[in-house]
Amino acid sequence: MSSLHPIPPVPTDLEAVKVLTGSPGLLDLFMWLSYRCFVAKGEESIPLFGAYGVVAQIGTVEYTRPRRLRDRLEKWLHTIRVLWPECPARLSQDGERLIVAPGTAVLASRPQNDLSLPS
Repeated sequence: MSSLHPIPPVPTDLEAVKVLTGSPGLLDLFMWLSYRCFVAKGEESIPLFGAYGVVAQIGTVEYTRPRRLRDRLEKWLHTIRVLWPECPARLSQDGERLIVAPGTAVLASRPQNDLSLPS
């Protein structure tokens, strides 16, 4: 017998996913945050770099320079908050870690035209 337990489906907002399909890195971060926030038991601090860092977990290799990654994450988090205003993720004050907390990326019903990315 295997000791592995099936992973429950992660609730996410499919309309937001549809909006983000044109930006693969942003979509990866949104889906990763959906999972990490769903399974979080409390506030968690994830390093940006290293074997278990955000870069390794979402495969953002083109942003291996710390400043470029931080800038990109700030932009992506801003966009995610447009679609998921209650997103409980933020960069740490020193910019070395991503802080996540429990949350669910399934949003309340809203008019279809409310889902658009900022220009």
